[in-house]
Amino acid sequence: MAYLHGGRTVYRIGVAIIWGLCLGCATTEPLLVDLNPGSSPAGVRPPSVCHIVLREVSDARPGKEDLGALGTRIVQGANVIEWVRHAMERLEANPTSDESRAGEATLPKQLTVIVALKKLYIHTLQSSMGGTVLLSAQYRAGQGNPETHMYRGSETSVIWTGSAASVADMLNTIMDDIVERMRSDLQQLCHSLGPARIPRSGREGEELLSNQAQKRDRESLHDGDGLAGGGEVRS
Repeated sequence: MAYLHGGRTVYRIGVAIIWGLCLGCATTEPLLVDLNPGSSPAGVRPPSVCHIVLREVSDARPGKEDLGALGTRIVQGANVIEWVRHAMERLEANPTSDESRAGEATLPKQLTVIVALKKLYIHTLQSSMGGTVLLSAQYRAGQGNPETHMYRGSETSVIWTGSAASVADMLNTIMDDIVERMRSDLQQLCHSLGPARIPRSGREGEELLSNQAQKRDRESLHDGDGLAGGGEVRS
């Protein structure tokens, strides 16, 4: 008998029986989960050696009507794509320009990111609920060939209340994990790229080169050297 294996087994069976009885008498009204990102923190953006730009976030799910079911209740989602976009914006980075050892102005490499939501669903597992998020991310450096990565995140949680807030919390946990994995992949890709030289022609390049020269002039004057080109300081 099950109770011979310990109190934990009896407890689990009891929870499953109670949960099964609750499913039979629970309401069938849809459960609306509002994933409005306005209430979630933007998160800290760590420094990056690349200029990371989020180009597009799309909803590529074959069925967008609902997010699955929790017991006898259909789970519906609101502000889903806004929630994904808000999470992906945490990946953006805009480092400043730098100078090479030869004194040439350089710009960090630019990486563009295109994200598509492939799957997002909730399902019931006896006395717990599970959630899954699947994203497709396309990374492109400059005019190079894009790299496509797939990111799947899953989580399970005991159903204590079955509330919309508990579902949203679980999905946020899944998304946080996916964002960290994406950030790690982007940083690895960034470190494999060298800085790009700023073109000597063009308004943007000229302005940045001028700013670099002015910076060198100020540093030279501060060190007591009057050479405008940032020449060697002599004692």
